[in-house]
Amino acid sequence: KPIVFWLEKFRIPNSVSAAGILLAFAGVVALGINVLWEPANHWFATMSEPGYLESIGEKLKPMQKPLEELEKAGEKLEHLTAGKSEDEPIEVQIEQPRLGYLVNSTWGVLGGMAIMLVLLFFLLAGGDQFLLKLVELMPTWGDKRRIVDLSKEIQHQISSYLFTITAINIGLGVVIGLGMWLIGLSNPLLWGVMAGLLNYIPFAGPAIGAVLVFIVGLGDFSTLEQASLAPLIYISLNVLEA
Repeated sequence: KPIVFWLEKFRIPNSVSAAGILLAFAGVVALGINVLWEPANHWFATMSEPGYLESIGEKLKPMQKPLEELEKAGEKLEHLTAGKSEDEPIEVQIEQPRLGYLVNSTWGVLGGMAIMLVLLFFLLAGGDQFLLKLVELMPTWGDKRRIVDLSKEIQHQISSYLFTITAINIGLGVVIGLGMWLIGLSNPLLWGVMAGLLNYIPFAGPAIGAVLVFIVGLGDFSTLEQASLAPLIYISLNVLEA
């Protein structure tokens, strides 16, 4: 919005400024996809190579026994909390995700993004029209002034928050990318960008990123200990950032 207001000084219509901002945003996204397309494509190609997943399974064998013991302990705890004996079977029902559900979810996300962009365009193109209409509804001069001050404060706080968290996530992505590069993980640029984007998602984002770099490390390195370095660095830097 400050960009729109600044361009108004040069008599550029708000609708033109709003369209330019959205086009610039789309250009940045397209540029990012173009830069990351080759490393991402290389990673998917590597994963689809014959024997890749089998080699990961071999490296995970030392973890098999502790995981089995943990699973048995979980089953015992479930029996106890359900008031059943250990010999009594528990009914388990597995539901597979349906293709129609996945398609509908994808269209829902794309539709939501389209609506967001359209609303963003009209909010930017409208300038202060929404605020002016709100001010007109206020009965007294004091109320009108408070609404204007409150609106400015909200805009300032939200923009400051978004700028700060974006700067933090960019810094985190750079440091994680450097960490992955230092230990010799393939495609460190891809994992650095991924780390910065996933950090917008509280708790789940860092966990997903750590699992992904661990899987990549299992394919890149010869031992489980070396592969564990990637998630260890990833989680440590996320904890430090937090």
